[in-house]
Amino acid sequence: MFAKLRPLLFACVSLPAFQGCAGNAGGVAAPPLRGDSPWALHGHVVGEEGAKPAWIVVRGGAIDAVVEDEAALPRDIGRKTRFDGYVFPGLIDTHNHVSWNVMPGRSLGSWSHRFEWQKDPQYLKDVYNTYYRTVHHRGLTQAATLYGEIRAIIGGTTLIQSSYAAPEPDVLIRNLDRTHGSESITFPLLLEEAKVRGLVEALENGSLRRLFVHLAEGPHVDPKFDEFKFLKESGLLRKGVVVIHGLGLSDDQMKEVIASGMFLVWSPQSNWSLYRKTVDFEAFSRKGLTISIAPDWSITGSDNVLEELRFAESWVQSKTARPGKIQSPPGLATELFKMATVNAAKVCGLEDRVGRIAPGYFADFFLADRKETQVAPGEIPAHNSLLRTYPRDIRLVFVNGRALYGDIAMLEQWTDAREMDPLQVQGTPKGIVLTKPDRKFLEGIGRWPELVKKLSESVPRLAELVED
Repeated sequence: MFAKLRPLLFACVSLPAFQGCAGNAGGVAAPPLRGDSPWALHGHVVGEEGAKPAWIVVRGGAIDAVVEDEAALPRDIGRKTRFDGYVFPGLIDTHNHVSWNVMPGRSLGSWSHRFEWQKDPQYLKDVYNTYYRTVHHRGLTQAATLYGEIRAIIGGTTLIQSSYAAPEPDVLIRNLDRTHGSESITFPLLLEEAKVRGLVEALENGSLRRLFVHLAEGPHVDPKFDEFKFLKESGLLRKGVVVIHGLGLSDDQMKEVIASGMFLVWSPQSNWSLYRKTVDFEAFSRKGLTISIAPDWSITGSDNVLEELRFAESWVQSKTARPGKIQSPPGLATELFKMATVNAAKVCGLEDRVGRIAPGYFADFFLADRKETQVAPGEIPAHNSLLRTYPRDIRLVFVNGRALYGDIAMLEQWTDAREMDPLQVQGTPKGIVLTKPDRKFLEGIGRWPELVKKLSESVPRLAELVED
């Protein structure tokens, strides 16, 4: 009924679609692009309205221009490359506990609210103590974070929201917390009055773009602590605050959230796995609430945003399907696409830098094959294709104009082969680049084989990059 529900117990790609040109005649691979030389990529560029053939000009890690006519390209372009597929904006993960994602997915049971399962002896034994405390006590937090980010990037994610304790602000992909002015808080916390005042002032003066708070995660309120009341009395029921989950908010409380100009992060798979319920995102969206979608974590959620989108589609289909017929409501694919791109950018407070392929935006995007399927009248094929895309189908992922993940043969055209490590994603050979632009490895972690070895020696079983 639902895609990728967790069990009760623990449980070479062809090259012709990608062609170099301008100095790459005869199909011979061009040398890796170096420095800040501007370059251009042609493909079916995807946006809210659909896809259109266009050239993306990248200069210094940002998108300099998007033009349809090749003759309009700047004269100083270092390389021109054509891709016969879709170019999607990088997906935005607006909430994830990244360093936990070294753990295999499992069911934690069905609960009323999160403070129940967080005190469950089996959870404490099998998850918190066996994995989380072990990783952190052995000084592997940053290694676990990198592994979690690799699980994200293989699904097209280029920006993620979490709480990183390590001083490194951007590990592999963009980290919203440190680099782009947000803070994440898990209630209940005994916040000192000065801390609350500081958060309110920071939101008011713009030094803090967003404050992400876990609020009403389960369908019922913990009788010992009224999170919504605490948030309201603290003066944090205000614009710039992002509600994570919001599953247990009443209709009146949700009206206050909407009226306050707040945002919502929806994690349907994790909500369903833990509580057998999730929010009615369609009803709240119609009332003007800006909603993004995110996995929460891979233990009870999805492996990455791409997987979460497919679960969301399945969940909506299960509510609307007629006997013997499974069909998505009109516009669902587009709504889900927006939740992971333009809506997510608004939730992050970065709608002028991410979520679109447009001039002035970060050069964060990914290349994927076109999954041409029959769509209903009015549906957008590119958005439907995204929901048919799996991590193995992603050909290249660019972050800040650098190719970091994808098909080995294609990745070698964008980076020195010595900087790339091979790995398997859903049985498909891929490559990952875990080096900084200055060629230094991430301090104390090393390359892909060393990363896997370190983590595998510390945890009972390291989670697969894609579990299902």
